[in-house]
Amino acid sequence: MNNDPRLSRLEKVLAEIAPDKRLAIAFSGGLDSRFLSFAAKYLGYTVKLLTVRGPHISAEETAEAVQWAQDNGFEMELLDLNPLQMKAVEFNHTDRCYFCKKHLFLELKRRAADLPLCDGTNHSDLSHYRPGLKALSELKIHSPLAEA
Repeated sequence: MNNDPRLSRLEKVLAEIAPDKRLAIAFSGGLDSRFLSFAAKYLGYTVKLLTVRGPHISAEETAEAVQWAQDNGFEMELLDLNPLQMKAVEFNHTDRCYFCKKHLFLELKRRAADLPLCDGTNHSDLSHYRPGLKALSELKIHSPLAEA
């Protein structure tokens, strides 16, 4: 794995984002955020996982994310948030993903405090219409997988 050029690119991106080798990751428990978390830890980073729990995410998904984090020795913080209370989300506005993502990541960024906040957005996500990406850009959330 050490000779993989993709891992080298990720290592370079992470070094720019977190030169002190400490970062926070918005952790959904999905494949992308799991890979990013594991790779960062493998590369010697101290990683804090921030996971949103709410009515828009099944209890089973949250339990799986928590279990994976525990099994792999990660520090994790659960945040109880309900984006379904937002009018743009409730009324199914065409840009609801933008408003939801902005709401969630404002709180995630606050909880990350002095740590750079990363998410699991990857390169293939960039080729689709994803209004939430605009919110990530506005909040200066790092997407190391997409950047690498």
